[in-house]
Amino acid sequence: MSVMPPLTRKQILIGSGLVLSTALVGARNFWWKTQTVVEPPQTTKQGNRIFLPVRFENEVDDLLLIKRPLLLNFTIRGDPYCNKVTGALQRIVAYETDKKVNMVDIEADFPETRDLVPRFGVRNVPTIVAVRKTFPVDYYVDTNLLNDPEGEPDWAKLKEFVERNADPAE
Repeated sequence: MSVMPPLTRKQILIGSGLVLSTALVGARNFWWKTQTVVEPPQTTKQGNRIFLPVRFENEVDDLLLIKRPLLLNFTIRGDPYCNKVTGALQRIVAYETDKKVNMVDIEADFPETRDLVPRFGVRNVPTIVAVRKTFPVDYYVDTNLLNDPEGEPDWAKLKEFVERNADPAE
């Protein structure tokens, strides 16, 4: 009977890394297949930026330092009602306005973002908060969708909100 030599430290690290990475990829693929994800466009008008979703409170502080007005879209990933508002907001910021504004989704269902909801005065999700110089200056809640979740976002009101809170085009 042959005896296998003991595993080296390098072999153990490589093996455990492969097991961990396989588990993460499998979990990620499961997550993406069960959730509807709204992806931001790659290019935008006027150089407007659509930042990756925020899942930690400290990520917002860095974004608030940007001089261009910022729209904080408080949303819940995978919620059909939130996805409608998020998709409409992304299209307006990316393609429908000539004004300058950035936006970021804040995933309000993460425990790490829980303190951002009262900090910015959010009462409903989804809510869009317009921020200038770190202070909230305006709010948008689509009351039509609150009353009829099967409906569509009020495009005209949302676009007017975005343009009212954006900087003028140069």
